[in-house]
Amino acid sequence: MSSDKTESSSRMAYPSAAVLYTEGVLFRHIVVGTDFSIHAARAVDIAISLAQVFEANLTLVHAVSPTVFDIDGRQAFREVIAAGRDADEEELQQLVGRTPGLKELRPRTVVEYGEPTKVIQRVAREGNADLIILGSHGASGLERLALGSVAEAILRSTMSPVMIIGPECEIEQRLFRAILFATDLKTTGASAAQYAASLAEQFHGELTILHVQNRNFLSSRFSYEHFRDRFRRRLTALLPAGIDQFCKINIRCELGNPSTAIIAAALEGSASLVILGARDRKLSDHAPWSTFSHIVRDVKCPVLGIKDSAVLDITGCHRRWIP
Repeated sequence: MSSDKTESSSRMAYPSAAVLYTEGVLFRHIVVGTDFSIHAARAVDIAISLAQVFEANLTLVHAVSPTVFDIDGRQAFREVIAAGRDADEEELQQLVGRTPGLKELRPRTVVEYGEPTKVIQRVAREGNADLIILGSHGASGLERLALGSVAEAILRSTMSPVMIIGPECEIEQRLFRAILFATDLKTTGASAAQYAASLAEQFHGELTILHVQNRNFLSSRFSYEHFRDRFRRRLTALLPAGIDQFCKINIRCELGNPSTAIIAAALEGSASLVILGARDRKLSDHAPWSTFSHIVRDVKCPVLGIKDSAVLDITGCHRRWIP
């Protein structure tokens, strides 16, 4: 793969004293879905860390899947559903009690009968959640499509950013230490770039912005240097002025398969978080999700999907530089 090796900002000195600034992401309400699996447990762990950092309200949601049928009458059906809900509510309370740091956050717990997608969407919408966190089983083939459709539907239909914890995810304390933001510069970019830049600045991390173009883009009319310089300018334009005074910035332009290049860049840069823009698609169009799920399955960090219609909440957000 031809690639432009990382270009680092020339101004890398951090302020020596505490600096107050008023721009930054503020997660006020975090919703995390759980099915009591090990994958969901990782999502809960990250939700706890973020709720502590942002002093956010936390809601745990479990949907009782409609896997039983009314074969003995409506009353029997209601009794089966009630018994299943009671058992899951008890298990959710046990989860709160045994998970370190969770009980102290006094999370709201929701157990409802219904499709997980619809239940999580409604809870997030009614609670004005500004972050949804989900675990992924990282399946492949037809099973992947079934599992992926839940996160895909939530990401497409909600205004909130959706963080997905893949099967290879390794949880670390500093989630925003090294952020990789990948954009196609066509329909994804603005909102996701705002989140990426704000989080990197807010937590004085390292931000790498990556654009991957198909090799067919190059022709005899355009050299690789022309491609690199052209897109580097466009990527730089996504960043707020002066951000390199607070965090390290890397600009990368590469040729090849997007998902392959993004996964490789995440591994090479030891990314602690990958941020991807998400766009609206018809339900029949699974191509974008195929790329997204491939990345979720193989990277070793959470993946944050952000629609361009997402609104960054910085109201009342005052962050202090932490030396």
